[in-house]
Amino acid sequence: MLASARKAFGGSLLSFEAMWPEFFIQIATHLGSSLVSPDCGIYGVIETGHWGDTEHEDALTTFLAGCFEDGLLQDGTVAQSETQRRTIWQLREDADVIESPNGPCLSYDVGLRLHDIPG
Repeated sequence: MLASARKAFGGSLLSFEAMWPEFFIQIATHLGSSLVSPDCGIYGVIETGHWGDTEHEDALTTFLAGCFEDGLLQDGTVAQSETQRRTIWQLREDADVIESPNGPCLSYDVGLRLHDIPG
């Protein structure tokens, strides 16, 4: 799906983030969010550099619909406001809210250079 997103959005693809189900379900439950189904194999956040541009939002919706038709996507949502955009990112970024009650934890993100991703 990343290769398809890169092809569809080129340089305007700002983020392509993945979250494992256990992580996502704990965060979504803690935050009381029900934006997407709790029964997905992996969760993702895609952000492009054209927030608020109706034509580009249509392109994102078309891209996601194609992924759904190809069986790459089970469920999804497109942010309809800045508040909803922040809520989606909060699901990705607030790991400390589920870890800190259990004591100190080591938090990390793994980043890859674009040319290393195909491998």
